[in-house]
Amino acid sequence: MAKKLGGWQRLWVLVAAIYLIVVIIIVSLTFPNPKSVGHWDSFYDKMRSESKQKLVYVKKPGVGKYRIVEGREEFMRVVTTPTVTVEMPNGHTLTFEAELPEKAREAVVQEYWNIVKAEVNRMRIRHLLINCLIMILT
Repeated sequence: MAKKLGGWQRLWVLVAAIYLIVVIIIVSLTFPNPKSVGHWDSFYDKMRSESKQKLVYVKKPGVGKYRIVEGREEFMRVVTTPTVTVEMPNGHTLTFEAELPEKAREAVVQEYWNIVKAEVNRMRIRHLLINCLIMILT
């Protein structure tokens, strides 16, 4: 003979199911992805020195966002020659000299993007652990 759940037990199962659905929706909406993570200067620190040497700083007077920020000034060269910029999916742009071969640019872009994805994976693990902990404690 099968046991039947009483009224309060059924209500508890319903509330727990609704709570689980809400948590899943919140976690999925706030889950980090590479496109939503902006640029951090620490991404440059993780790049190989050969790759950093291929990046340049374009001198554009009167434009504040092009000033050299701390941490990048040691490897970015100021150039006045034609450049090529590559916009990354996270909104950051990498600037190269126009004469740099396409294959070399692609290698640096791929290295930068791999660093971003690795950081996002670390963020995802922290995100899931924190949400699981919150779910257990509530």
